[in-house]
Amino acid sequence: MLALGWAMTGPAVAEPFEEATARSAAFAEASVELTRLGRRAQAIAAALKGLPAGAEEPDLEPFAAAETALFRAIAARVVVSDGNVNVFITTSPDGNRVVTGGFGQGPNGEAPAPYLLHDPLSGTVIAELAPFEAVASDVYGPGAPPAVSPDGSEFAFWHMTRGEVLRFAARDGAALPTFAGAGDGPGYVIGYSSDGTTLAAEQGGRIGIWSIPDGGLVRSLGVPSDVRTIRWLPDGRLVGLRVEGWDPDAPASLWVHDLEPEAEWDLALDLTGQVSGLSQYIQTSDWGPQLLLDADTRVYLADLAADRVVDLGGTGNSFHRFIRNGDAVAVLVRGGGFFGLGGALVLRVTDLTGAELGAETRDWAVFDQFVTTSDAAPDNFPFVRKYPYLADDVPLGTDLVALAESLLDPETLAEVAAERVDPD
Repeated sequence: MLALGWAMTGPAVAEPFEEATARSAAFAEASVELTRLGRRAQAIAAALKGLPAGAEEPDLEPFAAAETALFRAIAARVVVSDGNVNVFITTSPDGNRVVTGGFGQGPNGEAPAPYLLHDPLSGTVIAELAPFEAVASDVYGPGAPPAVSPDGSEFAFWHMTRGEVLRFAARDGAALPTFAGAGDGPGYVIGYSSDGTTLAAEQGGRIGIWSIPDGGLVRSLGVPSDVRTIRWLPDGRLVGLRVEGWDPDAPASLWVHDLEPEAEWDLALDLTGQVSGLSQYIQTSDWGPQLLLDADTRVYLADLAADRVVDLGGTGNSFHRFIRNGDAVAVLVRGGGFFGLGGALVLRVTDLTGAELGAETRDWAVFDQFVTTSDAAPDNFPFVRKYPYLADDVPLGTDLVALAESLLDPETLAEVAAERVDPD
């Protein structure tokens, strides 16, 4: 609940320490709930009320819950989507733009939500980019969420009925020139190269690569049989996940193409016998030739440089990503294992060999970006691309408080001052 009655009122004079910490905890709880609702400015204000004015670093320690809530309010990127909970979502690298799109019918037969461009800082919808029917049709999977350019200037996704790549400016949603597909039939956008100079899409077993922004077709190449998903590696190569059949233990492998004029697809890593139950969802590192492979109940780390596959353990339908400049992997799990078993969410951090590194509170802000109904019930984890926004520019301690105060208008700051905790 957001209405906390007497606990939210400010003191006329300095208050007993125990009362101040109790009110601070109440403000922290309110702030977290406001963050979940996408009400960013209110969440920042609520958390600030739980922190003493002018406090030095040691003085903040008894009010850690409010400080954590404040960090979360500033770092999180939350948008509210109407309709059913099945939503694709992509953030820009700076976290200032989000694109969402629905799939599947709502509980009462409602049509899926259109693809929308959001400003998550103000909680507003900037533009409707395309209706669902034109974009995703009945094809789900890793190609359905929009792709975002490395500089955050544009988003792109596939138009199912026209067989072309749609592109939109991130600033205002203005339509950019489209790219015609390189093959026939259904397709999907692979994504932008790490340097942002090209965009790739697959259609009917052929890949088209176009230059950005002029749209010239740089290359067209075929795809090996049984390749489920293709992604860019940070060095400019393409990598494809090949699984020969739908048996959980079917032969599987990773193939790469360096895009040289006479090059072919080369076997990079044989996964057979080392993995089981692979899906089509893969995530590449932004820093090296490593990938995360999503399976039915596990996450695998494939390291092309070390010619190694690491089983990161039973994680259920969790979310995972590379962090710390590619030197570690964060896996969000529930109850230490499968989501269906209940229990609290745990963020496990490992190095690239699978050795446990523990967890840091700074890392969990990454996961506030993902589609979720609440902290206790993550939802739709596989149906997303990796998120380039890391919230790694958000400070801590007194610098965090100063940043928060700079984001609020004078009227809100006056309200904060009037209700702020003031321990004796």
